[in-house]
Order: sequence, then C-alpha cells, then structure tokens
Amino acid sequence: MTGRTLYHFHTRTKTGRAPQLQAAAPEVWVEMSPSDAADRGWGEGDLLEVGTPRGRVEARLRVSGIRPGVLFLPFHYGYWDTPGGHEPDGAPGRAANELTPTDWDPVSKQPIFKTAAAQVELLERGDGRPAPAPTTTGSRPVTHGVPPTRGGAAALVEEREGARSNWHWPSRSCTGRRPTSPGRCSPSPTGTRPTTRSSTSPGTSPAGRSGT
Repeated sequence: MTGRTLYHFHTRTKTGRAPQLQAAAPEVWVEMSPSDAADRGWGEGDLLEVGTPRGRVEARLRVSGIRPGVLFLPFHYGYWDTPGGHEPDGAPGRAANELTPTDWDPVSKQPIFKTAAAQVELLERGDGRPAPAPTTTGSRPVTHGVPPTRGGAAALVEEREGARSNWHWPSRSCTGRRPTSPGRCSPSPTGTRPTTRSSTSPGTSPAGRSGT
C-alpha cells in the first residue's frame, strides 16, 4: 500500500527543499505491523527489500501500528535529487511506483498506483539508527527510544494578534488592478496584511498519511 506523509507533497520538489520538512522525513521507509515484524525477527531500522513482479525497492523498517499483513511505503521519493535524475541508474530503487502494476481502471482510466501484492526480504540488520520516518500519527513507532520529530529552533515562529493594518482593496475600477484576461481585471490589495494569530510553536507539525 502506498500513500502520503503530511511532511511532503507529491515528489518533494518543493517540500524537499524546506530544511525542517526534509529533516522530518528525509528518505523512503517501509512500515510493518509489530506481529509481522516479530514473526520474522525483524526490528526498527532493519534494511528490507520490497519486491513485486514489476520491481524492487530498498527501505529501512518502521515498526508501526499498521494492520497485520500490510506494508506501507510512502510515494514521495523519486529520483530528481539523485545522480540518476529520473531513474535508479544502478542504485537501489526507492520510488513506490517501481512496485505498482502497469494497469488502470477501464472506465475512469485511473492508474492503479496505490496497491500491489508484494514480498519482503531482510537485506541487513539495522545499526541502532531508526528508520527515516516521522514519529507522528500514522508513522508513530511502537518501539521506544526513537527521537521525536521536531522542527528545531529554526522553525520557531512568533506572531502577534491584533496588529494594526492598512490592508485594503482598491475601488471597483481597473485602476491599481492587474489584468487576468482580456476585458477582465483582478483586484490587487495594497498595504500591510494584518496578523490574526499568536503562537510560539517549536515547529512540530502533525504528520500522517492518506490514501489520496
């Protein structure tokens, strides 16, 4: 089963360049239930190979609360930030769609990029480091001792509520507006936008996944 983590959007071409978001989920991982991992004698951080008739992906194991019999692999990790550029190029695969079948719904033409029957094998034991997965929501580890996902000091934000503003929209004429199409105008506000909330967050974002 493939899906999202809330720290990244699609293939990370934007979120992968945001230091705190990239640090929260820097590399692909695979999730397995505690009972499935225990049956095989595997633990947090072990390097696994997930294989289907289409391809192979290597990823570190996160033992999470996922249901037994199911693996989860996030689909955000392609190759734009690797030497290959658009393919593994001799390196182990990490894109979830290396595994999914080349098939689609006959009516909607929607590709089947969410599920595939897979097998998994142990490549090497972990060295004590956890999988590169966030520790929040769906990817929360069941084992103890995994460092929590935090934004760090660079992600601290302070906003003041009730700040005065001179933010306003111009009149209905096209003066001060920018054209969006022939014969139409779109208003462009001027001034300083007001601040409407106050927070001093450490930058810890809730993260999870969905099947969409």
